[in-house]
Amino acid sequence: MEQGSQTQTPALSVVIPVYNEEQCLSPLREELLPVLERQETPFEIIFVDDGSTDGSWSVIRRFCEEDERMCAIRFIRNFGQQMALTAGLRHAKGKEVILMDADLEVPPENIPPALDKLREGYDIVFGMRPREGRSWRMRVLARLARRITHQLTGFQLPDSNSGFVALRASLVQTVSHYNELTGYLKGLFAWLAFGRHACLPVTARRRVHGRNKFDIRARFKHLVLFITGFSAKPLYLSLIAAAIAGGVSLGLLAVAVILWAQGGWMAGEQVFYLALLTGVGSLQLFALGILGEYVGRIYLEVRKHPPYVIAEILDREAEETP
Repeated sequence: MEQGSQTQTPALSVVIPVYNEEQCLSPLREELLPVLERQETPFEIIFVDDGSTDGSWSVIRRFCEEDERMCAIRFIRNFGQQMALTAGLRHAKGKEVILMDADLEVPPENIPPALDKLREGYDIVFGMRPREGRSWRMRVLARLARRITHQLTGFQLPDSNSGFVALRASLVQTVSHYNELTGYLKGLFAWLAFGRHACLPVTARRRVHGRNKFDIRARFKHLVLFITGFSAKPLYLSLIAAAIAGGVSLGLLAVAVILWAQGGWMAGEQVFYLALLTGVGSLQLFALGILGEYVGRIYLEVRKHPPYVIAEILDREAEETP
């Protein structure tokens, strides 16, 4: 027995990436459906299973069988949250699109105010979690990351770490033209909607089931992806570092000549060479790391491999070839 039925094209799409969230899915549906039904507009819910190893796909399949307003995409393995969101965006049919996590840390009650903000004329609305819920260490790191990205890319990323985003269909269509194999969608959204985005404070709560998968390592990876994906300035930083290293080397050479002239060269010889080798080696590793990141991105583009591979799609109205 189907719980919901609609014949009209969805006006609102909700894209939810899922990775090992079996226990969260039923509470999510119970909270999400009443919120969407109160909007009195046709909607669809798109679950993207990012290679879950628990029973998430079985739960999602049952949802789709019970309610035709729900559809699903399953990857053959884990490709990452950004690729799951990309697949969901390409599948979305609505004029307005909501991106949200399945963990219920940012509950569905935030959808109506986000849509209201979107209808004021913004292309994208970022959900901002309360700062009180974050540790001082995370706040400092977030502020430092925003300052670095602003210096290297020329524009400021919004202070948004909620995973909750509302988009206009026009921006979604523009995003679909980009084949970011190492995709960082938040940066791409901000870059495309520069000057036409808004930030909305959202209610948040602690996760009840499972664990948070967006740790410090993932945040750092996203920071590097954004900087190297939208700016070439890190390449120039290696040149600046090389110039500084050359200046330091000349200075040390001058000091060595003075010490030799004063007869005290032998006393500091070993320390001098150790400091010189360490400094030069560190600068070389820094430059190689930056160049390696860019070369890696070129390698991914040249291979022409798909950013993700779909194993199965559950959608009664549309089909997509894996």
